[in-house]
Amino acid sequence: MERVFFIDYVEKREFRLLLKYTREYFELYQLFSQMGEKAGDKRVNLEEFKTAVPLLKEWGVDIEDPEETFKAIDKDKGGQILFDEFANWAMKENLDSPDDDEPEAETAPTDSATVPTAPAEPSAEAEPAEPLAAENAEPAEAPAA
Repeated sequence: MERVFFIDYVEKREFRLLLKYTREYFELYQLFSQMGEKAGDKRVNLEEFKTAVPLLKEWGVDIEDPEETFKAIDKDKGGQILFDEFANWAMKENLDSPDDDEPEAETAPTDSATVPTAPAEPSAEAEPAEPLAAENAEPAEAPAA
């Protein structure tokens, strides 16, 4: 039977990544909004970008030449940075919120003694387990009325 995949829903195994990326884009949108996108036009021009260089440094990127960086981000050469252009650049630069409260990436334990294992399944040839004591007990006498 052929397995059919649908792209209009999130599978359980994808849900954690959906949350992770939603949070990242939300944080980037907050930064983008702080960069001078005050007119509400959802774009950042060169002057606004230059003003935001110290803010970007707080997020972990050191910009030496704001004009060159602006041109590199402005993929459509429209003279303004759109959010999707900014988000693509920011992800490549690994921008990270300075007040991010996420713990460092956890590493998987390598010591087999620390990794819990499932109990072994009994084999078909194994002896049956001893019956419980309650099964071997004499029936209790009914209390006298």
